[in-house]
Amino acid sequence: MIRAFGDESYVERDGSGIYVLGLIWIQGEDCETARDFVRGISPNSTARFHFHDVNSRGRIALIDHVAKGPWGFRVWALSSSPKMQERTRRVLLTRALQENSRELWTLESRGRRADLRDRELAEAIIGFRSVEGIRLNHLRASDEPLLWPADVVASATARALSRNQPLPFGGCQGA
Repeated sequence: MIRAFGDESYVERDGSGIYVLGLIWIQGEDCETARDFVRGISPNSTARFHFHDVNSRGRIALIDHVAKGPWGFRVWALSSSPKMQERTRRVLLTRALQENSRELWTLESRGRRADLRDRELAEAIIGFRSVEGIRLNHLRASDEPLLWPADVVASATARALSRNQPLPFGGCQGA
């Protein structure tokens, strides 16, 4: 079974912004080895960190570590106004689910209501777009270390796009 782990990032500059959905995927039987690899990122192997909380030197090290990880990754991005973030997230999540038939998706939990909206969206896509075999769940990043590299992929890409810098994990898809 292929597992997918996703997180998003939003960066605002001059009244507009960029919304990014980052995804890593890995074979289910390799998840525990990958979790051990991820724990090597954080100074405290059980504490969750955010890419934005790390200094510049630490960010470079995180990007390098994640790029060497035992997973594939993909990124989707769209311009978005601050008031349209949720709609933009839904557009990107729709595109990601349609393009990637990973069997089990885990996204970082954003609270009960927001998680329910994601599940309803996934069910609609499965029902109307003939995407089969997808299950979507939500966990806190502190409970699932494989959400950490997804945070790095999304956040580093959003930061690079907002500054017109080279993309750290290759190209990304618009929706």
